[in-house]
Amino acid sequence: MTNFAAASPQSVFTEDGRYLTSLPKDYYATKTYTDKLIGFIEAGRADGKPFFAYVSHQAPHDPFHLPKEWRNRHAGEYDKGWDAVRQARLKKQIELGITPAGTQLAERMWFVPDPIVLAPAAKATFGKKMELYVGMVENMDFHVGRLIEYLKKINEYDNTIFIVFGDNGAEGTDLFAMIAGTPVRAISSTRR
Repeated sequence: MTNFAAASPQSVFTEDGRYLTSLPKDYYATKTYTDKLIGFIEAGRADGKPFFAYVSHQAPHDPFHLPKEWRNRHAGEYDKGWDAVRQARLKKQIELGITPAGTQLAERMWFVPDPIVLAPAAKATFGKKMELYVGMVENMDFHVGRLIEYLKKINEYDNTIFIVFGDNGAEGTDLFAMIAGTPVRAISSTRR
């Protein structure tokens, strides 16, 4: 269970407070967490008591790992640049009635470069990251759908409240430094 970064070469997984020494052959966090949750609910069904389940999927988050069959589903979708993608998404949302007609896109964040000014390699790298990211979202949606279908099958869907949180916060580490094995410095401030 090796990690992707030299600074933390060993990935740590636990279950019921015990460290795991191996993972299932077809391990992918989103699939495995969903499988485990369904198994836990199934194991407790006989007692007839309500249950509380907290599912903390790691996706969509870096590192951008995906099972092989999910990696290229969105190949080339971001080649036209993110401004064009944003415009197309807004147009579709208006057509579907999700967003009111006349809605304007927010200004692009100042630090996000226009894709036409990027070198081809940088544009391809950013595009591939987006392809993988959307693949992770789609994969997570698929597995949440499996959970929903299971709850419907056992007649618990109408008795279930879903609360969804998303982590789209700042990444406080330098990924390139981590890969290179450089210790990560914490950001701190001092008052005088």
